[in-house]
Amino acid sequence: MALDQRVFFADIHVHPELPFLGTSFHRIIHEFSWETHLGLSVVAFYEHPFPTRAWAFRRLLRRIDSFVERYGKEIHTGPTDDPQPKKYILSIESLRILPSPRELAILWEKGIRVLQPMHFFDNRYGHSCGEDLVPVSKKGLTEYGVELLQEADRMGFIIDLAHMNGPTMWDTLNEVRRPVICSHTGVQSLVGSQRNIPAKVAKEVLRRGGLIGVMPWRHLHRGPITNLDEWTARYAETIMELSSLGGFNGGICIGSDRGAPIFIHPKFYLFNQVKTLREQLFAKDIDGEARWHEFLFENAHRYFLKHIGPCRLPIPSPDAMT
Repeated sequence: MALDQRVFFADIHVHPELPFLGTSFHRIIHEFSWETHLGLSVVAFYEHPFPTRAWAFRRLLRRIDSFVERYGKEIHTGPTDDPQPKKYILSIESLRILPSPRELAILWEKGIRVLQPMHFFDNRYGHSCGEDLVPVSKKGLTEYGVELLQEADRMGFIIDLAHMNGPTMWDTLNEVRRPVICSHTGVQSLVGSQRNIPAKVAKEVLRRGGLIGVMPWRHLHRGPITNLDEWTARYAETIMELSSLGGFNGGICIGSDRGAPIFIHPKFYLFNQVKTLREQLFAKDIDGEARWHEFLFENAHRYFLKHIGPCRLPIPSPDAMT
């Protein structure tokens, strides 16, 4: 892919590979995989709990080791004056296979800095949003979940609210001291999907200095969506809704979920379509070029430099900006 087809932005939720699907799903339909991304990426590792949680946890550790062996010099794990730009931050999506909070030390040692406790189903730590497929529990964190989050917060992990139900989100906010993220979501004030973050939770996350990644999956945005420009317009609408809750004070960015088995239009993040997104946001008065750059990468950079530590991050070149 030519450089001028790509846009520099931070993406706080991408998958390098998934169990049973192999490497990035988007390579099948999309030239723009996580490997061709120009900016900072939060790389999410996910593992199915088969045949047992213990087996799956060992498999997960091997996958992390393989990634670190290949990209270790580009992974941000803490304060450093290394001149090598740090392109990756490592995350775990779903702690369903985590044997106990004791194993958090292993994940920290491997370089993991972001934990997303929930995914599709309830687990021993808390309750899921159910993906609009199953009834959603009214319960929040379990006793094990409180123990887990207290230990994770003490160690310095960043907690990701994605896929939690509302009560689990609120319980998490009550248990952790550092600002959290919600890495890939829409907002319930526009679309009532349980997969979206509730507006009151989003407002509190942003008030505390947290970060919310806006995901382009059509299911999370207002419809109907019949073409690419309409899709981009609905995405812009979600960005503006979150901005009205405090997001342009430093807390909204892109969280694409690229690599997951969901359809995102192959051109959604290429230059011309991101330029269209910019034009639509400017038409909605996002208050200038500085706000646009904050959404593209500065908000994410500021958050992770503060909560993981100073380092050199990728910086944009003029031909990679809209």
